[in-house]
Amino acid sequence: LKARPDIICNVGTLEGAFRQSTNPLSHLCVPCRLGACDAFISHSWHDNAPRKWATLQHWCKSFEEQHGRAPTVWLDKICIDQSDIQSDLKCLPIFLAGCNEFLVLSGETYTSR
Repeated sequence: LKARPDIICNVGTLEGAFRQSTNPLSHLCVPCRLGACDAFISHSWHDNAPRKWATLQHWCKSFEEQHGRAPTVWLDKICIDQSDIQSDLKCLPIFLAGCNEFLVLSGETYTSR
């Protein structure tokens, strides 16, 4: 994401927008209203990272061409408070429902995770 600083995402929990996050990647996040996030990104951490990144870059470029702006995305490693994963996982259905698209970066291990 350092190569695409214009890509932003939601914060870990609903109250996370109003408190300081303990996630070291939280500086990449901005608060986002439900329905204002363009895509929830689903993937397996065990799949080919360069291939997933290339697919994501292609999707972002297509989105930007269509909408005239970079997309707002929800990505687990950044948007979930890594120091309190279990609490944030309880909110996963809300995070998913609050996004306009569900983008699956599927690889060899995605369906078996």
